[in-house]
Amino acid sequence: MSLIRNGLLLLLALAWTGAAAAEKPALTAQDRADIARIETYLNGLTTVRSGFLQVAPDGSTAQGQLYVSRPGKLRVEYDPPVKMLMVATGIWFIYYDGELGETTYLPMRSTPVSILLKDEIKLDRDANIIGLERAPGALRLAITELEDPDGSQGILELTFSESPMRLRRWVVKDLEGRSTTLALLNPQFGVDIAAERFLYVSPEGDDTDSMR
Repeated sequence: MSLIRNGLLLLLALAWTGAAAAEKPALTAQDRADIARIETYLNGLTTVRSGFLQVAPDGSTAQGQLYVSRPGKLRVEYDPPVKMLMVATGIWFIYYDGELGETTYLPMRSTPVSILLKDEIKLDRDANIIGLERAPGALRLAITELEDPDGSQGILELTFSESPMRLRRWVVKDLEGRSTTLALLNPQFGVDIAAERFLYVSPEGDDTDSMR
């Protein structure tokens, strides 16, 4: 379970730490057109409800449900036996570890997925674009944190299907080239999600841990 936990933290909580250095490429006109299409798609997202499969660097897996409401809101619930929960409130990223009985609060801006939860996503303003790859029916975009142009503090890769464009997965890579992947399973877009879904209440029932 600890390897699943470590993969989770790499993926969503302890962002931008320890990725291999990456050289920023020159973007072609086609690259810029594809990036503009990605931005248009991401800015058009309102809500997402999806199952997911997480694959840790050692190949261990975990599944659960993911909920997104832009701007700012995210909830990741893990299926048993994994005892973990993550909630992004728009201000805080909250991570509950049931095995340790600990709750961690991080500023939203310190997490890699905060880029996807912004009110207005502008990739060349909010991140460094270090790669764009094309495959039949798919685009893969690699970005780093804005103040880390060589990727020494983390690389986030987003994969989109085309026709229609859909976000399918994201990957975080660390200094040693290890990758943690979260793939969306049967995602639904633009669906109603109750606002209460994005309130954090401690699974241990401690009301003092309730937070918007």
